[in-house]
Amino acid sequence: MTIYPLKVMATAWRSTLVPLVWLSISLAFFFLMEMEVAGVEEARVVISSKGCLQRERDALLLYKASIKDPSGCLSSWTAQLDCCAWTGVVCYNRTGSVRVAELNLENPNARSRNWPEKALRGELLHPSLLSLTHLQSLDLSYNDFEGTQIPPLVGSLHKLRYLDLFYSNFGGTIPPHLGNLTDLRFLNLGLECFNSAKVVVRSLDWLSGLSSLNYLDMSSLDLSAASHNWISAVNMLPSLQYLYLYDCKINIPQYSLSFHLNITSLEDLNLGGNNFSSSFPNWLWNLTSLSYLDLFNSGIQGTLPTEIGNLIGLTYLDLSSNCLSGPLPNAIWKLKHLLDLELNDNLLGISFPVGIMNLSSLSTLRLHNCSLSGPLPSELGNLTNLDTIRLSHNSLSGPIPIEIWKLANLNYLHLSDNWFEGEITEFHHSNLTSLDLSYNKINGTLPPTSLQSLIKLNFLNLRWNRLEGLIPHFPPHLNFLDLSYNAFSGTLPPALFMLQLSYLSLSHNHINGSISSNVCNSHILEHLDISNNHVYGEIPQCWQEAQYLQNIHLGNNMLLGEIPSSLGNLMRLEFLHLNNNNLKGHLPSSLQNCTRLFVVDLGDNKFFGNIPLWIGQSWQYLGILRLRSNMFNGNIDPQLGYLRDLQIIDLANNKLSGSIPHSFGNFSTMISTSTESSSLFEEAIQLIDLDWTSDENITLVTKGEQFTFSSILYLVKSIDLSNNDLTDEIPEELGYLVGLYNLNLSRNYFRGKIPDSIGGMSSLETLDLSFNNLSGNIPQSLSKLNALNHLNVSHNNLSGSIPFGHQLQTLDDASIYIGNPYLCGDIVNRSCFHGNNTNATSEEHAITRNHLASSWPSFLAQASFSPLLFNNRPCLKSRRCRGSRFIVRADIDYYSVLGVSRNSSKSEIKSAYRKLARSYHPDVNKDAGAEQKFKEISNAYEVLSDDEKRSLYDKYGEAGLKGAGMGTGDFSNPFDLFESLFEGMGGMGGMGGMGGARAARNRPMQGDDESYNLILNFKDAIFGVEKEIEITRLETCGTCDGSGAKPGTTPSKCSTCGGQGQVVSSARTPLGVFQQVMTCSTCGGTGESSTPCNTCGGDGRVRKSKRISLKVPAGVDSGSRLRVRSEGNAGRRGGPPGDLYVFIEVLSDPVLKRDGTNILYTCKVSYVDAILGTTMKVPTVDGMVDLKIPAGTQPGTTLVMAKKGVPYLGKPNTRGDQLVRVQVEIPKRLSNEEKKLIEELANLNKAKTANSRR
Repeated sequence: MTIYPLKVMATAWRSTLVPLVWLSISLAFFFLMEMEVAGVEEARVVISSKGCLQRERDALLLYKASIKDPSGCLSSWTAQLDCCAWTGVVCYNRTGSVRVAELNLENPNARSRNWPEKALRGELLHPSLLSLTHLQSLDLSYNDFEGTQIPPLVGSLHKLRYLDLFYSNFGGTIPPHLGNLTDLRFLNLGLECFNSAKVVVRSLDWLSGLSSLNYLDMSSLDLSAASHNWISAVNMLPSLQYLYLYDCKINIPQYSLSFHLNITSLEDLNLGGNNFSSSFPNWLWNLTSLSYLDLFNSGIQGTLPTEIGNLIGLTYLDLSSNCLSGPLPNAIWKLKHLLDLELNDNLLGISFPVGIMNLSSLSTLRLHNCSLSGPLPSELGNLTNLDTIRLSHNSLSGPIPIEIWKLANLNYLHLSDNWFEGEITEFHHSNLTSLDLSYNKINGTLPPTSLQSLIKLNFLNLRWNRLEGLIPHFPPHLNFLDLSYNAFSGTLPPALFMLQLSYLSLSHNHINGSISSNVCNSHILEHLDISNNHVYGEIPQCWQEAQYLQNIHLGNNMLLGEIPSSLGNLMRLEFLHLNNNNLKGHLPSSLQNCTRLFVVDLGDNKFFGNIPLWIGQSWQYLGILRLRSNMFNGNIDPQLGYLRDLQIIDLANNKLSGSIPHSFGNFSTMISTSTESSSLFEEAIQLIDLDWTSDENITLVTKGEQFTFSSILYLVKSIDLSNNDLTDEIPEELGYLVGLYNLNLSRNYFRGKIPDSIGGMSSLETLDLSFNNLSGNIPQSLSKLNALNHLNVSHNNLSGSIPFGHQLQTLDDASIYIGNPYLCGDIVNRSCFHGNNTNATSEEHAITRNHLASSWPSFLAQASFSPLLFNNRPCLKSRRCRGSRFIVRADIDYYSVLGVSRNSSKSEIKSAYRKLARSYHPDVNKDAGAEQKFKEISNAYEVLSDDEKRSLYDKYGEAGLKGAGMGTGDFSNPFDLFESLFEGMGGMGGMGGMGGARAARNRPMQGDDESYNLILNFKDAIFGVEKEIEITRLETCGTCDGSGAKPGTTPSKCSTCGGQGQVVSSARTPLGVFQQVMTCSTCGGTGESSTPCNTCGGDGRVRKSKRISLKVPAGVDSGSRLRVRSEGNAGRRGGPPGDLYVFIEVLSDPVLKRDGTNILYTCKVSYVDAILGTTMKVPTVDGMVDLKIPAGTQPGTTLVMAKKGVPYLGKPNTRGDQLVRVQVEIPKRLSNEEKKLIEELANLNKAKTANSRR
């Protein structure tokens, strides 16, 4: 859908409309206009012996002086030349007087990409133009008037018939003075869709003065203020034939069919880009002269009415990107003149419409993303005029009809993202230029001979199919080739790199062999992806020839050697992936010349040495640096902290030492929590994401598992320095990174305290500080990390009470604190008041002492003296033992329950209660102990919120409350207390399923997780494998769009809950009769009931199958679990999908056994070989390997074959061992000769023993 002024229609619509039709329209329009202007054919002929008038020449020179002319378009405008000979000036001679009639100052570079650089700039209209009293045509299109407003003086050019300001970057408000141009036939004020200047139309009343107007374009102007009556204003233009109001923020008024239209001569109508959010207007069907109708992306809803058949002259119909549903009326197939039909991006939800076969003149058909299903009819091949077919992103199935391949005029065929299957036996499209069959189930081999016959083909995408065989030869003019995610095999053919390709992707195939230097012959190549194959050998040293390369993906192969220095010649390089190979050595210094790099992934190789200092100096745009699992050593260069755009840095599993640079607090993108693009890296990644053909992904370890991020890569912010030799304290500056999601500093030697500033990292989801030497308290500030869902501080020297409250309450796995013997709290079953906290701070000791003091009267009132209460054992000589210990079990500390200090105000206590009550209310928290915890919180609040009760409690503890008749058994219903506190406050806000939470009852709900059991053979589990699996899951119903309601029906109030979404139930408990608010089971909490959708039965989801490619990492075992994000069941009411969990089961090997990362094998040797020693071949996962059996090997001896075991999960280059247990075979029967030799050996051994005893 494109908008052009009439003057360029013949060029702009050449690809979609018959050129002669539009050329005739243009010529006819201008011929008629000139006849009106001049009356005869002398209109454009200059007949003058005098030349132009002096005052008109002076006026034009003044106008020239008021504007800037960077390209010299007005260089001919000099006083020495007759102004009628100037560029862009047209004069005519009437009654013997030569007058300037036309100024054609359209930017001559309008069709070039850099036209704004050569545009006229400055004042749009100069008062001197008023001297051109006979000016009838003014064209200033494709210029740049820098947001200046159209001046009111335009209304004084009374004889103007043609005014074109298209794409001229004016601004402000459209002056109503345009209504004074009563002779105007052509008015084009259209702006570029993304024009920076906002142009407003306050009113359209001035249109009533332009009764002769034939052409009107106001595209991308803001007509919202005049939206209510725009159709009435336009209806005052009876001569109007061409109307373009694209993206004008207007509404569609719904008039009855009796509404009288004056614009019945309208031939072209473009109302696209407006959000009408309504059905088709009735008056539209009275425009029977229409040949061009464009309602692209205009928010039209419902079905297409049969009245579409009234528009019998239509040649172009674009209803794409709306909310239309099927079925399509038969009337549309009666539009015999239709050349271009675009219904894409709607929810038609029908089989392929066979009525299309009636449109014999059709040249362009776009029905992509329309939820079409079923087979593609072979009759489509009867539409011999078809030039363009795009049916991508549907559910079409079956083989592609052979008749499609015989359409001689076809040059564009896109059938991607469907379920087409079968083989392609032959191509017949000699005119085909673009072919996309990606994301289907096409199998077999490609027909090499007919493939080369596609001599015009420049775009070929066969990604994600089941094609196999050798890579064939391709036609010579191919520019784009994607064969990724197939089963092609063999080596890389040298002829492939003789093509003038700009994009080549062969990833995820079975290609082997080496990369020859021919790869650099593609001099215009921008994108090269050979990743995830079996390519081996060294990377060639030829890259100085491939100057246009931007993306190189060679990861997950078997490449070896060093990085060639010639890669440093690639000045345009932006993405470099060499991960998961066997590359080694230092990083070549020539790479510092690649200053435009955004992503560098060199992880899982064998690089060594220091991380180069020049990285922090030269790669200033770097967003991702992944050097994980190599052998880098030395300190981390502080200069890395000044890479402002860096948002993923993964240096884990190396040998780095020293401290974390304080400069790491300077990462600008990690400091920001904004999701909008703020760096060149983010913009580059989002552009790649928009380009659906590209794969840009990074594998990170977070929450102890590997995840691959791709489409949301620009949002991920992570620091992983785990498993190194880093020391010193964790710098406070890391707390500045409030946008960071993942921080992993585990398995180092960090000491000191956990910085309190980490509590300010509001976006942090994963924090792993395990296996270090950290000490002191866990900062209470960590409870403020509301996004935190994974925490591990195990195996340190932390002490004191574990913080309580907020998000930390949801992290109830005790293992995250294990290995810290001096931590205390409920989660580790260690009381903080029983002397266990031997390393607590003085502040905590003070709290404990104060609490014991306040509880002392209660203790005297209740306790019976017992030897168990006093411990008079001898004092051990330890600084932790000072005198005899007095042990007492204190009352419940209500202040601790609420997490407040003893001097807290009532408002602070109330605030603490509200936060905790939200978290532990049984309707929200389904944990077994949540209800009891909720009661404790409520009891604590009832005491501490009452001044009298609080005073007694502070003095005498719970005994004081009992003595005053306020015992703990007499507390109010905690649920009543909760309801009274939250009454009138909108309930629990976003907490669904709770009393008062009516605002959230229709909230989106995340889908359930789905599981899949994957069976692997022994070797695949060890070395990793990529599997294509087919899963069944619930997907959003296309019929009801996930609502669950039958289309066309209206929901009604639920009769069970009365529309509240909740019901109240009563239960008698030891504390009295409690009322509990629960989600209504009838309506599921929505408060509404509706007629269920026939397709999904009211669930809003239907079960479908989907194929996904799953990369199983090396080292998995039975019981391993892989998580694939967002591939689970669809959510309800637009909620996000759940995840897919793949559970691994590994088949046993008949010979080799597995024990963790080690492999066990029992080797049988003869007693002779055990005595004398030998070498024998032993099976391993790498094949047969020679194993030396030392002389004198004893039965049961275990021999170690180093690094022949299973790779460590997440460390594919680090392997366990193969343990070979030697079993010596003793023969049961001996020959006489063998028996004789053994007896001699025995006698010899006895003699030797006897001699040794002497």
